[in-house]
Amino acid sequence: MLKKDNRIKSPVIFQKIFNQGKKKDNQYFKIIFCKNNKNVSRFAVVVSTKVHRLAVKRNFLKRKIKNALKELITSLPQGFDALIIVKKQSSDVGFNEIKNQLKELLIENLKN
Repeated sequence: MLKKDNRIKSPVIFQKIFNQGKKKDNQYFKIIFCKNNKNVSRFAVVVSTKVHRLAVKRNFLKRKIKNALKELITSLPQGFDALIIVKKQSSDVGFNEIKNQLKELLIENLKN
């Protein structure tokens, strides 16, 4: 589980990121990110019913992604808000592959 400071919960912030954020994607994820004026980066994970019909599977996928983020958070640049939208291909991927793909995508795009 991510720390409370590293989570996005507010619908206002979600809307701001959707409207003003930059979009990048890879095989498994699409991220929408923008700068915040804080010393921490905040994340939210979105898993659609198109990824998997069962809520149990969607929640399991969210937990895997949040655990990967928890391990990566110290190596990521600070001061960003990011939405991680999960693509359908990621439903059968292991934890290490998720972690590697997130690391590549986030470090490459958030450093600017």
